[in-house]
Amino acid sequence: MYNSVNACISAGTKYVEALDWWLVPVHGIGKKAKSPIYKGWPDVKPGIDHLQACLDFHGDAGIGINLGGSGLLDLEGDSEEGEAILTDLCIGIDFPRYKSSKSIHRLFQVPDSVGHLGNRSRPGGDFWRN
Repeated sequence: MYNSVNACISAGTKYVEALDWWLVPVHGIGKKAKSPIYKGWPDVKPGIDHLQACLDFHGDAGIGINLGGSGLLDLEGDSEEGEAILTDLCIGIDFPRYKSSKSIHRLFQVPDSVGHLGNRSRPGGDFWRN
């Protein structure tokens, strides 16, 4: 087993047990990198044993988050201006985040009353409404 797999399962276990997140095994390299390993993934909430089996079988695989199933939204600025707006709005707020090659991804719990506007013409990227 690869070291990256061990790290994924270790972190994944915490996310599943403590936060009830829906995790998805994803391809690790090649043309399909970061894409789910199997079809129907949006409707499947795999347990740790299932994730471990997928990662054991696909040695280069990783784990992604099913945002919808987990009740999360990912806020990122699609431009420098959008990134600056989100950075200012998030000052003093503690939340999970990671930096991709394009921007910072900020994860927040979605209230049930929020819907997606999908307006990419605004400088901050996608927007959500009550």
